[in-house]
Amino acid sequence: MHLLLRRFLPVFLGVTAVFAVTASESTRLDDAIRHFYGGDIPAAIRLFTSVVNSEQALAAERDEARASLVTLFRMTGRFEDALSLLADDDPQRVVLLQRAGMYEAARAAYNALFEAGAHDAEAALAAAKAAQSLGEYAQAEDYLRVVFSESPVPAGAYQTLGELQRSTGRYEVAVESFRTARRLEPNLTSTLLPEAQALVELGRYSEARPVLQRARSARPHETDAVALLSRVESEAPELLQREELDRVERRATRDAPWVRDVPADAERIPRVRIGLAEGLQELWLKTGADWHLAEYPEVTGSRGDVIQLTETTSDIVLRVNDVERTRTPVSGHWVTIVQDDPRATLLVFDLEHSSGQFSAGIEDRAYRGTLAFGRPAGVAPTGFTMVNELDVESYLYSVVPSEMPAWWPEAALEAQAIAARSYTFAASRSRFLPRGFDLLGSVASAFYRGVGGESPRTTAAVNATRGQVLRTANGAILSAVYSANNAGHTDSAVDVWGFPSPLVGVADPQLGEDPWYRSPAALATWIRSRPPSFSSAAPFSYWNAYRWELRVDVSDLARRNPGTGTITALIPEGRSPAGRVQHVRLIGSAGSRMVSGDAIRSRLGGLRSNLFLVEPVVDSRGHTTHFVFQGAGWGHGVGMDQTGAAGMAQAGFSSIEILHHYYPQAEVSVYY
Repeated sequence: MHLLLRRFLPVFLGVTAVFAVTASESTRLDDAIRHFYGGDIPAAIRLFTSVVNSEQALAAERDEARASLVTLFRMTGRFEDALSLLADDDPQRVVLLQRAGMYEAARAAYNALFEAGAHDAEAALAAAKAAQSLGEYAQAEDYLRVVFSESPVPAGAYQTLGELQRSTGRYEVAVESFRTARRLEPNLTSTLLPEAQALVELGRYSEARPVLQRARSARPHETDAVALLSRVESEAPELLQREELDRVERRATRDAPWVRDVPADAERIPRVRIGLAEGLQELWLKTGADWHLAEYPEVTGSRGDVIQLTETTSDIVLRVNDVERTRTPVSGHWVTIVQDDPRATLLVFDLEHSSGQFSAGIEDRAYRGTLAFGRPAGVAPTGFTMVNELDVESYLYSVVPSEMPAWWPEAALEAQAIAARSYTFAASRSRFLPRGFDLLGSVASAFYRGVGGESPRTTAAVNATRGQVLRTANGAILSAVYSANNAGHTDSAVDVWGFPSPLVGVADPQLGEDPWYRSPAALATWIRSRPPSFSSAAPFSYWNAYRWELRVDVSDLARRNPGTGTITALIPEGRSPAGRVQHVRLIGSAGSRMVSGDAIRSRLGGLRSNLFLVEPVVDSRGHTTHFVFQGAGWGHGVGMDQTGAAGMAQAGFSSIEILHHYYPQAEVSVYY
């Protein structure tokens, strides 16, 4: 029915048009969907309403328009309008009543459903939250038991259970509930602070401190976690003392590991510089072989030396085994540690990584190649930068298993190696050059954990594809981006990032139909369902990567978006053909703000992807308290779907066939 829309919608997006009263209802539906994707929600609502009220519309057209209106009313917080379109026995009523702050009505509606034999997990969770808001915690837990029995991955239910248990002083079991919620959905970093608070109530400061440290890294905007961490350290100073003793012991006893595999003719392979950390004030590392400083050849040492680098007002001071060996100006100058044996690594202690992501943490990491320390001229004086330089094949030995589990099928690992190699050459020496390196060591470029992440299977995949890259028709190396899970179909770079590129949108081969430009109702069904695809193939598909839900508190949004005040509405304005949100207008008590592109995920609460629907949650006074996101996929959704690649490989596709599917406008060729 929407073939014409799919053909012409990219031309019409963002254009306001006047529609004749005589337009067919099918055309009105297409026009309404066009406005929905263009971000004009009021116009879409008017058109869907005209179809619902039309005597000429077919029953199927009215049903589609009515369901789409429910979706749009839910998005915009018009709960009563949405409820007026739902049947009395529709489980959505329970959810909407709870989100509208009508707690007694939500509980009654769920009880009626339950008595009628309908055991809907989403409705049961909404009933539990309604009972929680009424202070009826025992009944809330009764409702949660339904969720546990009906939902395969009840992460949100365990989060709610932990909140109930903590509210009633059952701190021991609350801790376990929060931990279970994160085991089921690691992205629920909002459970870190309440878990730590429960541990503090139990007096278990030694357990609370690492939880708070992780909360500080994963949620740097959460000031309550920082304040509680300061309190814990003040009241239990012995924790800091033990931690420092542990650091000293690790520096004395841990050795930098040797690597088993060194690429043949490594000196002929192009090199890449990876930014591992910025803003450092101090760093400790340990050498793995005889070494020297490239800039100061007279400064040498041997395996097992402990090196401390500290920034002063104007210098980086390098101390070896507690003896100062050299100073170098911090701005515009670098000091580089070079080891004589290519099998040796440099062991970096207590490296903070993945700030702002659920995987954030602190760990010791070992790296091949050289490590350089300094700060490019012109960069703000906020500490020094650490850069790891090594050949690209050695770099990929770590990137491939960091990006894709090493036990996945061989063809998928080889496809990942070629895509990552292409991205490295296409993306390097560009936007990060002013900061002193080619790529970041985080998922902002490619996940890179050093030699600790290496595996024989992925090393074999890198070796089997040595030097192979993807090239476009004009011979350029493709910036072959990839993401963890595309939810069933990718989008083009132009639709996600706004620039022309050979990266085009493709549908999962198992879908069997054109999946783009759905109505709001069809998009909601798509996001809330789990259609079979290579992206959902067992055992590779992580449950909450393919489809997910996240509840974000308004105070969290306010901290992530300073200057907006209390946020009362989030309005998606513009979607890609696959439904990924391109812009979101934040409406707050202090004004509104537009958030676009990749920033949407972090600014709106740590979302897995931009393919989502969002609804407000209000309390009994009508004040917005939360926003609930229901989404699909993990990552930006452009290029290769890593989970889909594994599913295709399991089905017998070769690495070349996988790459041709996700990058249809590029061919594999040998670069070196």
